[in-house]
Amino acid sequence: MKSLKIPTPETVDKAVANMPRLEQQRYFFARLENPNWIEPLRRKGFFSMPPEGIKHEAEGTIEVQQWPASSYLSRMANLAPNEVCEVFLKMLDTQNPFIIRDIFDAALAMPPEIAEKLAPKIAKLIQSHFLIRPERAGELAVNLARGGKKQAALTVLRSALEILPDARPVPEELKSFDPKYRHEARTKIRDYGYGLILQRNTSDLTNYLGIDFFSLLCDLLEKALRIESRSAGDEQEKIEDYSYIWQTHLGSGGGGIESPKRLLVSPILISAEQISSSGIQAFSEVRSSLSTRQYKIFERIELELLARHPGKVISAVAEKLTDRTLFDDVGVRPEYYALSEKAFGLISQTQQEQILKWIDEGLNHKNLEERGFSREEAEDVIVRWRLDRLSPIRQYLSPDWQKRYDGLLEQFGAPTHPQYPVQRSGVFSVGTKSPKAEEELESMSIVEVIGYLKSWNPGEENPLLFGRPSPEGLGAVLSVLVAKKAADFSEHALEFQETDPTYARSALQGFENAVRSSKCFSWQRVLELCSWVVSQPVVIPGRTGSIETKDPDWMWTLGAIVSLIEEGFKSKAIPFSLREAVWNVIEGLSKAEELSRGDFDYRNAESQEKDIWSASINRVKPRAIRSAVKYIEWCRDNLGQQSFSLENVPEAKTLLEQHLDPTIDPAVDVRLIYGEFLPFLAYADEKWVSGNVDRIFPAQPELSPLKDVAWVAYLSANPAYDRAFEILRDLYASAINEIDKPRHVGDGHLLEDADTSLGQHFMQLYWRGLIGVEAEGIVSQFFSRAGDSLREHTIAFVGRSLNPAEVSPEILNRLTLLWDYRLANAPSPDHTKEMAAFGWWFISGCFEDNWALEHLHKSLQLSKGDMEPKLNTLDRLSRLADKHPDLVIACTELIISADYENVILWVQELTQILSVALKSGSPTASKTAENIINKLGTRGDHQYRSLLR
Repeated sequence: MKSLKIPTPETVDKAVANMPRLEQQRYFFARLENPNWIEPLRRKGFFSMPPEGIKHEAEGTIEVQQWPASSYLSRMANLAPNEVCEVFLKMLDTQNPFIIRDIFDAALAMPPEIAEKLAPKIAKLIQSHFLIRPERAGELAVNLARGGKKQAALTVLRSALEILPDARPVPEELKSFDPKYRHEARTKIRDYGYGLILQRNTSDLTNYLGIDFFSLLCDLLEKALRIESRSAGDEQEKIEDYSYIWQTHLGSGGGGIESPKRLLVSPILISAEQISSSGIQAFSEVRSSLSTRQYKIFERIELELLARHPGKVISAVAEKLTDRTLFDDVGVRPEYYALSEKAFGLISQTQQEQILKWIDEGLNHKNLEERGFSREEAEDVIVRWRLDRLSPIRQYLSPDWQKRYDGLLEQFGAPTHPQYPVQRSGVFSVGTKSPKAEEELESMSIVEVIGYLKSWNPGEENPLLFGRPSPEGLGAVLSVLVAKKAADFSEHALEFQETDPTYARSALQGFENAVRSSKCFSWQRVLELCSWVVSQPVVIPGRTGSIETKDPDWMWTLGAIVSLIEEGFKSKAIPFSLREAVWNVIEGLSKAEELSRGDFDYRNAESQEKDIWSASINRVKPRAIRSAVKYIEWCRDNLGQQSFSLENVPEAKTLLEQHLDPTIDPAVDVRLIYGEFLPFLAYADEKWVSGNVDRIFPAQPELSPLKDVAWVAYLSANPAYDRAFEILRDLYASAINEIDKPRHVGDGHLLEDADTSLGQHFMQLYWRGLIGVEAEGIVSQFFSRAGDSLREHTIAFVGRSLNPAEVSPEILNRLTLLWDYRLANAPSPDHTKEMAAFGWWFISGCFEDNWALEHLHKSLQLSKGDMEPKLNTLDRLSRLADKHPDLVIACTELIISADYENVILWVQELTQILSVALKSGSPTASKTAENIINKLGTRGDHQYRSLLR
């Protein structure tokens, strides 16, 4: 097998005949190192049909195996790149993640001019729901770009970095509360892989693709913000995107749950800086791209870029600094501060005097008093505000202004760090103060910094005196410093035991930011500090504090520990050798006695007035249980065993079982987690979940709040999984009888749409073939029980989920049967909304034109002409009018007759449909078009009469 001889036809025939099964193919290809076999095997059709997953109906699973043939091709890619490329190009598309991985590996081994041919196919395969190491798309893009194949690289990147709107429909209750509410944007691939592509390859891609890559990143961020935007905005003004909340520091991640906008900002800044460093023309290109973007985050990036290169375009610097809107905008304060510090001395004296005049005028005294400040407090705020605004330009001040600044500094101490403004009513900023600026602390050794933390005395606490130097202010600066020097500070982590809890918490937040920025430090020392903190009593007798002064107890530090552990798991930064230490911390956190522990007790009626889901992701104890689930995943990934169960993590298994006992843990926000993560737990240990279903969802009436919260969390947080469905089949069936009945799920909106989520689960299970529309079956029972609005949501969900590039003929066949079933069961008026929702199916373009039009017409007759979404429906009708004039004009007539008021919105589509119908040669279509034009004319819409001529 090692020789490179060309095999004879007889040899090939014999080999193919001897390996009909996968095991034989695995043996053969594992030993085959000769690329000369590629072409003979291709001619035999050996590579044309990649194996897909094997569906196990009874277990509700899909078994996917590696394909020895694609593994062989991947190995041969560097020896016979052309042959391998041609084979993969002609191979049918696949969802098998192992084969997709092999194609990636092969493309990475090929010369760029050959891999370029595979770029469109790879871009399509990236859209698969199952990917192994999607971050390799970044490596491939770099290889292509390095070889001069820029368009191929961008093709791969656009697919890998695609951003989509959240597919879930916005709940009606939330829309009624906030009509502009939108879900967050999401990444097509997992956000972890998305982040790795940007983290590892931004510099190289910028180097090879330049402004094209930078513009792509900006386009993606703008798309994410547009998806989430609540306002179209004024073209003359930047749209408020609240980035000062979700992206406090431009150069780091946004914290919390990742989303595209958080993942993209730092790479955009890195790319912009890299391009700008190459010359004034490149710098101007970047600025021009940023200035045309509508959202405020791009303004912030431009300000930051100018601050890093203040001497390149002084006119632009002057324009920004003398823009009163930017001067007053708290949302751009850190970047405006940095630009002032670097460039105030470069602008003209007249421009400097203008800014100093604004500072001298101060804040509006009357506005402050209207917001509840006394006259003395308002004056105090204004004077401290002047200190903050003078701080970045102190080196440029005239002697008189310098004297004023020194007086303020002596009176109030260090100014507020610009990264931590506290907004009040959106008009002015008041913040906690640090007795030392970041630069002063940074100039000290680690030992000196910790010594200063131990010795500094803030004096008597007075929360009414805003902006006094405080432990909170010093901690904010400390957190930034620890993030910069994480390795050095981690060696002294245990010394924070002797400091104020505020500083221990701030240091841990600094370590979390360091993890997010991929900086290394001693996890062992930091975990020792965490272990010590969780061993302390939460309450410190006699201690007071607030967000303006210092931590009132150890609870905030416990929250910082959970955040650090969560980020460590997500970034895969914690060494697995520290498993025992990590678990000890998690277990300690799970036992923390919180001051609000009784608020979420299922026996306490007031728990139903709380937002349980928000509590579940904010309170320390439920966050600790969440971390225990992540710990199981972390252990599973690191143990690398063929079979895994909770028996491999007995410590976590014991903890989960303890918290299922309502006498030990009656908290509803903890029980929610079992429902939310049930699919993962079933994947990790199906036997354990099956054995504990009755404990997770207890049937006893007195425990109904625990059951309801867990069940609704399961439905809301997850799509329908085959394996979970088989375990929970009885619960699904009983949930049908609970439609429209009140549930004990608290006051938060995230748990309000159980019935909608139930319908979505049934549709997913139906189109995968796990359930059918047989009489008395689950689907039939659901539609019989559901009201018209719920049926509408359910049918619309199906239509919104359809993608012509992904839906299989089998699924389409099942859906056509479903709609025929619904049409046969919807003769009464209370099905109008459901029938109108068929518009989402129609506009998907997935169904054969004749079938789609015929069923649209039937649905319109039953919905009395109502159809959603109307404009998109008419748009597709206009494109089908040439081939199907009779049905198209009949559907159009029904839609117009039901909604004459909105005809003005459909002019383009109606003109096309009516014009085609009149010229179609069909007497029926032509007559109907004339009738429509005449009816519109009697209502004052005369613009269509010209079509009759």
